[in-house]
Amino acid sequence: MKSIVWQLNKLKPKEKYVLEYLLTNSHTNPIGYYYLPEEYMTSDLNLARTNVEEAINGLVEKGFIVYDYSASTVAIANYKNYFGFDMNSMSLDIFDTMPISGAFRKCFRWLSDCISGEKAIQIVHHEKVRESLMMEIDSTDSDEIYYTGFDMFWAVYPRKTGRDKAQENYMELVKINGVEQEDLVKAAVNYNFDYKDFIASRVLFLECADQFLDPERRLYSKYIDEIETRVCSREELDGVMDDCPF
Repeated sequence: MKSIVWQLNKLKPKEKYVLEYLLTNSHTNPIGYYYLPEEYMTSDLNLARTNVEEAINGLVEKGFIVYDYSASTVAIANYKNYFGFDMNSMSLDIFDTMPISGAFRKCFRWLSDCISGEKAIQIVHHEKVRESLMMEIDSTDSDEIYYTGFDMFWAVYPRKTGRDKAQENYMELVKINGVEQEDLVKAAVNYNFDYKDFIASRVLFLECADQFLDPERRLYSKYIDEIETRVCSREELDGVMDDCPF
């Protein structure tokens, strides 16, 4: 692990101590999202519960973690930056035992910035991932549905540029133009496998996505049937969108 925790001047000493623990305790895993009741922390750190909660709340307020008290789960922001992990090489077995919690949505957002589109498709296909994303949507307002949809799109589309502008365009498409989120994610999956080299950025894709998806205009009609045939025939993609959380 890079020795950066103790140089984080915006953190109080107790917050640094707890963050170091969250990064290195025996319950953690390569995605930095796991089950960790307060009782574990008080016992391992030999701290009073009030001290643990004070440090946890401080880390949450400063954006270093998300902690779900109801499910006793923690998600560490940008976890790979502390260790230099290659997230594309991690095993999907990690998700077999992951807890189901709304905190995973934030974890997925951080993951989406550091994994390839191909890896993201495998992760999104995992039953527990879909269950966590769907649970979060059920428990939040309508705007969060759109943000979760964008996180899915951002994860599976091949290029990692222009996130802010891409999100702005995405929100306009789904909230104002009425484009289905599932269609945008599916289109991104298709391009990931077949036409990613022809897309300059997510921003460019989203600026023309409404035309790409409009059956009346079909500006890309010479590609659509071939793309859909290829993707639908891929065994590894079978059922990817069956339980899309929108």
